[in-house]
Amino acid sequence: QKRMGIPFLYLRIKRRKSMALGIVIFVLGLYFLSSFVWFIEVTGNRHYSSAEVLGVAAEAGLKQGVLKKQLKPKIIEKVIQECLPDISWVGVTVKGTKVVVETVEKTQVKKEKNENHAHVIAKKTGIVKEILVINGQAVVREEDTVVPGQILISGTPEQGQSAGEAKKPLYVHAKGIVSARVWYNGYGEAYLKEKGQRYTGRTATRLILKIGFKELRINPSGIPFTKYKKEV
Repeated sequence: QKRMGIPFLYLRIKRRKSMALGIVIFVLGLYFLSSFVWFIEVTGNRHYSSAEVLGVAAEAGLKQGVLKKQLKPKIIEKVIQECLPDISWVGVTVKGTKVVVETVEKTQVKKEKNENHAHVIAKKTGIVKEILVINGQAVVREEDTVVPGQILISGTPEQGQSAGEAKKPLYVHAKGIVSARVWYNGYGEAYLKEKGQRYTGRTATRLILKIGFKELRINPSGIPFTKYKKEV
């Protein structure tokens, strides 16, 4: 008759000291290796290359093979932002033996190349609620109703030279912000009843000690649920 249980398993392992020693060394080796950083990933960078970001991070102490407990994420983030001014935010996250450097670069505002004569026109039908003129002359007022294609800010404001003389147009590139109330129509359909899965949050744990091809159940009680999702 085969003997089962933790005491008998302990006796079998005791007889095989070399195997037990190998398991201990293997576990200690994994723990030792997991204390170092082996992988570094840079995300969100466009203007700067990953090599540039990693080079600056290395100066702050982040590089492959360094102990995780020696890392100072806040200092690394500060150094990267100071050395790479186009980066507005940096986040350094340690995930096991991997470090992720998340970056957000500043949005480069493109300068307006076309400064020729132009108007600001309405794109949709709506009621004007607010108008801010940066360049040009407003031709509508608040609470006016506008239609697509209607001029809101003119790029041809009139300018008089002196009293009694005819006004001459001054052509400019109109700029400004016009806020209006607009209307949108939408349509959608949905079922009155739908079937799906909703987790209850209840869990049950079973402990199994596996050595080679053999398994030993520590708590042999069964799963108290009829439907469940299994995670190992």
